[in-house]
Amino acid sequence: MEALAFVSYLLCLVYVIVAGAIHRGLRRLTPGNSVESPDVSIVIPARNEAHRIDGCLAALAEQSYPHELTEIIVVDDRSTDDTARRALAWSDRIPGLKVVRVTEGVVVCPKKNALVAGIRSGAGEIILTTDADCIPSSDWIAATVRAFDTDVGMVAGYAPLLPGKGLLSRLLALQSLVVSTLAAGSMGLGLPLTCSGRNLAYRRAVFHDAGGFGPIGHIRGGDDVLLMRRIATRTAWRIRFNPDARVDSKPHTDGLFRRQVRYQSKAVHYGYSVLLVAACVYIFHVALAAAPFLAWHHPAFRVPFGVMVAAKLLADWLLLARAARRFNARKILRLLPLLELISVPYVVVICAAGALAPSRWK
Repeated sequence: MEALAFVSYLLCLVYVIVAGAIHRGLRRLTPGNSVESPDVSIVIPARNEAHRIDGCLAALAEQSYPHELTEIIVVDDRSTDDTARRALAWSDRIPGLKVVRVTEGVVVCPKKNALVAGIRSGAGEIILTTDADCIPSSDWIAATVRAFDTDVGMVAGYAPLLPGKGLLSRLLALQSLVVSTLAAGSMGLGLPLTCSGRNLAYRRAVFHDAGGFGPIGHIRGGDDVLLMRRIATRTAWRIRFNPDARVDSKPHTDGLFRRQVRYQSKAVHYGYSVLLVAACVYIFHVALAAAPFLAWHHPAFRVPFGVMVAAKLLADWLLLARAARRFNARKILRLLPLLELISVPYVVVICAAGALAPSRWK
């Protein structure tokens, strides 16, 4: 029990240090102040999104960035509905609109093939990506471009899920705040860990400097995070999180388990240094899952168990409260106690499944 208690305290310390570092990174965020106005290409992979794409294109039609510097490329990724026709109907309102189709598979991952098709058909110096079911804010392009200082090669933005009426929808919205917090804080530290393809931008030259999707094409998924990791580890370009560039979307509850496993499956490709820290955090959650049983059978373990629970609750609350203030998302913090309860089995089961099970996109 003494050895287990010591390990528990050590895991607590690692968890608190990681949370504290992310908290510090949030305080260091800056939006950038570039005054350049480059040509931009917005690439939107879309597969069977006829019922959603109108909202996305309507938001892009109202962007404050000069329209003559903007081209919007919708990539029809083997749709069986009228996604392409619905997109083309916006040609009158969006002069720079193109609709292209995926005709060949460059890599294994379907979404990466769609992105490659869109990138190849465009000419913008800056490539922005989002999804067909997303609603960018009216200053999305302008705010993102401002973040590209001369040494910045990639910019990730805030991509919240808007909570609906159901409990599951609100929990997914809170989970998206957790992911955004990890992304923003780690980028503020200069050690980017995650991002979302719903709100991502990179220089065309940087995409090629990192090898494009070729080196990660055999991995299903990771068109956002794994590309970001290659830019962070294989190039000299800096990666910035821009809290002023926002893209909203609604949670998807269909195929939820498979979707969550796919999200977590990317972590095994992060590199040894990140995996070492992730392993410590994972073991901490495994210990939390086992601690109630140990405390029940061994009263001497009740104090370490209490310390573990208190450390996690306090560290998570301080971190997410800071992020909620920064992103104006205080309301969804009401569900934090429930998320804390769910987070332990979630991490233990879903993260393990993500590491072991293959994933696919649609």
